[in-house]
Amino acid sequence: YRQLRAGEQQRFIQRLLQFMKEKNFIIKDDEGVKDMPVLTSAAAIQISFGLAAYTLPFYRYIRIYPEEYFADLSFRILTGNVQGNTITIAWNHLLKGYENASDGSNLALHEMAHALYIQKIVIEAGYSKAFSRTYHQLIEECKPAHQAEIKGLQNLYSDYAEQNLQEFWAESVELFFEKPAALHENYPAIFQAMVRLLNQDPVMRPILFRSTGFR
Repeated sequence: YRQLRAGEQQRFIQRLLQFMKEKNFIIKDDEGVKDMPVLTSAAAIQISFGLAAYTLPFYRYIRIYPEEYFADLSFRILTGNVQGNTITIAWNHLLKGYENASDGSNLALHEMAHALYIQKIVIEAGYSKAFSRTYHQLIEECKPAHQAEIKGLQNLYSDYAEQNLQEFWAESVELFFEKPAALHENYPAIFQAMVRLLNQDPVMRPILFRSTGFR
């Protein structure tokens, strides 16, 4: 947000307010603070800022825990997940992700990346054709990079990203915003595909995007 021009900051705030208006926030903390819905929603707007459609309408609920929580119907401890029409975030990990904006690790961006994929590729299949086509081009670029990371030929991504291409995609979003120069240097094809997909370029300052969006 601080990198945006004044007019773009206003656009960001307007989108943030609209996003929050369309969501039901479930705060699992009696001492929850008003910053919780704002910062969680800001992560969604950060990712979708260059897109014409940005509210992720499939997701009616955003659930915020103060810290790690048990997954539904299991004893797994989670920091965030996307399931059904709900995005869930652990507040302490969201804050940690934004305390250091250049370490390549950001839980909120990670979970919003999963939500964006489900919204555009699964829910809107056959409708968001331009986004879908560009996303699949990005995944094709990710495949050799994913194998290079697994084989230890490169070491930009975490071990968690090596699990599958969906986690690799979500971590690519984290790197795109938090370590864009490193992503551009190590995997320029992934970086350029991400620029086309999200319609913004965090290496160029201020952030540049086509003002009308295209999907």
